[in-house]
Amino acid sequence: MNTLARAIRFVQRNVLRDPGYMLEYAWRYFDNDFRVQAKFLTTEELVAYLEAGKSLIRVNDGEIYLTHYGNIYYQDFRPRLREYILKIIDEYDVENGPYLIGLPEDYLGMPNREIRAKQMMRIWLPVKMAFRNRFRKDEPYFDAHLFYKSGAFERVLEKILKSHKVILVTNEANKQMMLEAGIEKHLDVTFVLCPAKNSFDEFDAVLQNTLALIPKGQEGRYRALLAAGPASKALAYELSKRGIVSYDLGRGIEAVYRPNTIEHMVYQRSDLPEKH
Repeated sequence: MNTLARAIRFVQRNVLRDPGYMLEYAWRYFDNDFRVQAKFLTTEELVAYLEAGKSLIRVNDGEIYLTHYGNIYYQDFRPRLREYILKIIDEYDVENGPYLIGLPEDYLGMPNREIRAKQMMRIWLPVKMAFRNRFRKDEPYFDAHLFYKSGAFERVLEKILKSHKVILVTNEANKQMMLEAGIEKHLDVTFVLCPAKNSFDEFDAVLQNTLALIPKGQEGRYRALLAAGPASKALAYELSKRGIVSYDLGRGIEAVYRPNTIEHMVYQRSDLPEKH
């Protein structure tokens, strides 16, 4: 019944707004060999870019679902958010732009037969199609699930953050979790709060609250950590354009200075399920 209901919603969303996508999905769904090849940065290459001042923006299954007019657990569809996600993709330029894009390294190159065996077709097939149709193939990407993996935060970001003032944009529950984890013992951190769900609905206020903490001319002294749902993408885009380096952690925030209880999610299911 759930499969039938999802199929009906899929047709309703796309039959008028994007029938080409609907037809391609039907075609690709039955192609067991369909896979795409993306270039991914090594950890050493990623760290070098971060030390040079690049921001990080993760584009995962939830963001792709939003570009196709769907709601996800953390965020209802909003046309303006969709526009931000598409701009992030379309403007990607590793050498000349201010940010790096993260994509799901484990799944892009996986053929449909393997994804189907994992019962993840509806999650990862749209991402593979989006990469084929929209993303630049000549640019390298980082792994969007990087911060779900044990030790990644310490290996990649901690050294940089220790030498900067840190602004953590997240919800109240995550703030309390980080305080209990002792983040203030490790980093010079200030919090900006956002809603736990539909945070993009407060996007302009959250952006202004963040900017208000950064004196003019001192942007380089600050780093922003973002765990604000899909709004993090738009925030990282706007902040990085203003010279404020930002890192989109997503649920990876749950593994910062805490035991890692989320790494299994990379391999079992989407962390942003469809909203019914």
